[in-house]
Amino acid sequence: MMLKSIFLVLLALCLHYIPAAHAQIAEGEQIRFANPGIQKWYAGWYISLQGDTVPGFIYLSNQVDNQLQLKYATENPPVSPVKTIVPAAAKGFRVKDRVYQSLLTEATKNAEPMFFRRMESGRINLYAWYAIPINGMMQEGNKKRLVTANDEKFHEQVFYLQTGDELPFRVPDSEHFAADMSRLLADDEVLAGRIAQEMKSYRATDILNIVQQYNKWYSDHH
Repeated sequence: MMLKSIFLVLLALCLHYIPAAHAQIAEGEQIRFANPGIQKWYAGWYISLQGDTVPGFIYLSNQVDNQLQLKYATENPPVSPVKTIVPAAAKGFRVKDRVYQSLLTEATKNAEPMFFRRMESGRINLYAWYAIPINGMMQEGNKKRLVTANDEKFHEQVFYLQTGDELPFRVPDSEHFAADMSRLLADDEVLAGRIAQEMKSYRATDILNIVQQYNKWYSDHH
């Protein structure tokens, strides 16, 4: 009976201190637990407007905020002032496994450039742009809350294509994808045919796979 009483007291103490300990975790740490890999410094580089590659450390904030600016330091952790660089002041940068390129698109050619994440390079380049869904909600424990820039798994993703030196343009929506993409990739007749027939693995949601296949075909035949 005595042992049972002692056990219950210890259990009550544990249940009391677990929430308190959790509450002491800094907000930044909680974000990193939920989204491993973000809000950290990584060895990387950025390319200046003159074309020079500048090695150092780049801050991976999240896939939304990194489109607006990059933070650069010569040491990790930074001991000197951190340099903040906007897309108009650099050609691109690399942080962890993510490569960004400063671009204007057909829709934004009269605005300021932004950093787009490069997903595939070759005869056709593929870029991704991420956005927080308007009024997007996510479940956190037993509550719901608005999606933020740090909730990467819940972001909306839009793809852009670029051929040669042309401005990137948005990937056609699902309604026009088969017709427009089969026409764009018509020189690869096999691939274009599969897209036109809307075969499995050749639809709008498979854009990365399609571009990779086309770039390999183009490299093999030219």
